[in-house]
Amino acid sequence: MKAPIFLSTALSIFAAAALFAQVSPKAPPDSRTLATIEGKITSVKWLNPHVYLYVSVAIPDNSKLDSWEIETGSPAEMERSGIKLTSFKAGVAVRAAGKIVGKNRLQASASEISLQ
Repeated sequence: MKAPIFLSTALSIFAAAALFAQVSPKAPPDSRTLATIEGKITSVKWLNPHVYLYVSVAIPDNSKLDSWEIETGSPAEMERSGIKLTSFKAGVAVRAAGKIVGKNRLQASASEISLQ
């Protein structure tokens, strides 16, 4: 009888802790390196705690494309701003301004996003 009570109490504590946990971005932004990324959306991950846009960017010097991962706010923040998942469709041109994140130079944390 004590085991089910202990288990339910432990699960309640872990669930409460998960509700109040703050999740940080993948890596701290490098505040010295700002970027403006322009390209076409290839896919979107609309999941908590952040929305991720995957953008194909043409490199001017050659015919290659770079694939950028752009981190934005949470889905709730996006929806409060009037942006919905259906706003981001594959092939739509997008411009994002923000900071380069971490060591992988093809990731950015966006402070501004505009669809073109």
